[in-house]
Amino acid sequence: MTQENVFDRLTIFDYINQHQKEEPWKSEPCYLMPRTLFSAIESTPDAIQNTGVQQYGFDPKHFTTLRYYKHGEKGSWLDSRFDKVIVDLSRIGKKEIRRVMDNI
Repeated sequence: MTQENVFDRLTIFDYINQHQKEEPWKSEPCYLMPRTLFSAIESTPDAIQNTGVQQYGFDPKHFTTLRYYKHGEKGSWLDSRFDKVIVDLSRIGKKEIRRVMDNI
């Protein structure tokens, strides 16, 4: 996502739809994205206001990832070992969907 996408208010879904004929979307039915785990400790009101998202017309109090900004160390396997997955189910066979698996 780029600053242009933020200004255009594109969602991740919109972005993928616009770029579905490009890599990695065109060849992979399942896409792994790294993620950082966030804690349940709420940020201070000052920290929430200092996020800088107001310039885009957003209220930072309405975003959980800004209200609860304490997170694991970026790049730490221990803090971020589980990726987030987007799956295009229209490209997965019924046999694959029905079989038992430990994770995606």
